[in-house]
Amino acid sequence: AKVSNKGWELSIATRNIATNNFEWNTNFNISHNKSKVKEVQVRDNQLTPSLKGHPVNAIFVIKTAGLDENGYPLYWKDGNKVSGKEFFKLYDAWADWWPGQAAETELTNEEMRGLFTYAGDADPKYSGGIINNFRYKNVDLTVSANFNLKMKRMAQPPYHISNYDRGKNAPVDVLNVIQGKNKEYPNLMGASSGEGEYWMEHNWHFLKDPLHTYNYLDIWLKEVNYMRISSIRLGYTLPEKLVNKLRLNQVKFNLEARNPFVISNGYDGYFDPESYGNIYAQPQAKSYTIGVNVTF
Repeated sequence: AKVSNKGWELSIATRNIATNNFEWNTNFNISHNKSKVKEVQVRDNQLTPSLKGHPVNAIFVIKTAGLDENGYPLYWKDGNKVSGKEFFKLYDAWADWWPGQAAETELTNEEMRGLFTYAGDADPKYSGGIINNFRYKNVDLTVSANFNLKMKRMAQPPYHISNYDRGKNAPVDVLNVIQGKNKEYPNLMGASSGEGEYWMEHNWHFLKDPLHTYNYLDIWLKEVNYMRISSIRLGYTLPEKLVNKLRLNQVKFNLEARNPFVISNGYDGYFDPESYGNIYAQPQAKSYTIGVNVTF
């Protein structure tokens, strides 16, 4: 493959206020990087689209057209809304001896690749950080933050539509779907769902949908913009006269909060913006520390 990367980075350091008793300094940086795949080999058995002409971390989705009266996804085909059976060209592979258990597709690998639409870049369009340092007499405050803007993510589906286990814990999304409160997420499916929709994901140990198209539906696509406050540190330095009486050079007390909060859109609950889409990733922990630095 051949890949190009182009971008820029800007750093600014300012001294906003400088008096005997008060100071305010700012360090700001922002960068933009754009990758592009110029050439890439597409294998004959590949089911996802070619990256040629797109970013290295390009996201492709299967566009849906809402839900039908049973809560199952509809798709766009030639400007019309069609069922999953028609869109994926499904047929009952075991119709002669075990009907409704093994839906398969008549699409070729090339036709399968053609079902996808480019939806954006998983890498942020802009990244950067900002640090503000304040000092008033013997008190100093430092606030550090980093941000990522215009970043696309595919969320991990909160439930499986065709092999849902009622004996396991489930998110509230499932309850909302069952009760009809959520009109965006697909309804649960079973062997009696009809129209071959049961091919998505797994049916016990039989693999019907090798691509797991359910995970590629555009309903899971999110745009995430966020600024993380990575550190807020408050310090107090003892007056010089008091330190001299103690026969010390300097005594400074610190109180710091790390990762206290995030200002963002596009993610909910325990999800962390850096790991959004991976339900197994651990979010960045908050921590609070108190310390003292003594210089002899």
